[in-house]
Amino acid sequence: MILTSVIILTGILTVVCTSVSADTVAHGKPNLMIVGADSDENTLERDNRISRRVLDTLANELFIEGFNLFDNTALIRATYPKTRTRRSDAELLDIARGLTKPPIDILVAVSVYASAKETNCTMKIRARLTGRVIKVQNGRRLGNFEIESPETWTAPVDCYQDCLLETVANKRKMLARDAGTILVKMLNSVPEDRST
Repeated sequence: MILTSVIILTGILTVVCTSVSADTVAHGKPNLMIVGADSDENTLERDNRISRRVLDTLANELFIEGFNLFDNTALIRATYPKTRTRRSDAELLDIARGLTKPPIDILVAVSVYASAKETNCTMKIRARLTGRVIKVQNGRRLGNFEIESPETWTAPVDCYQDCLLETVANKRKMLARDAGTILVKMLNSVPEDRST
């Protein structure tokens, strides 16, 4: 009877310990962090409303596909200034490497570009997302993507700052979903071994 109880208790502890460590790599998928890469002065800053909406849409697409996503603002809040923008790629990688609970395996660095050109009767809007998928431990690039808006995006000719921001922000879903589809394919092809 005592031996049976010890065996059952050992089995329960094994299941509990396995469940706790499963947070690190749930479902065999790597831990991801999506960040706004805004070191290029031509990009929108990572805290811009368009950038935030793009990153949120991308995160949602990956979450739906079952990836382990961790919010960079929540994880880095205690260590790094939250309001800082224009971080270099090296700084973004250093931040990701410094996170240990949970450890981040893959960094998805996304840059958002937007511009508007006034014509006689309308404002032509262009937007572009570029991104790099980087293995945090060794800096190995796992892939990249670039998605550009169709040339048909327009806004009224008298549409300036807030109007333009809202117009692009409302249309960003299309770009972010396309980027999400590409990212899902890319991430599904990453080997599960955390050391490579």
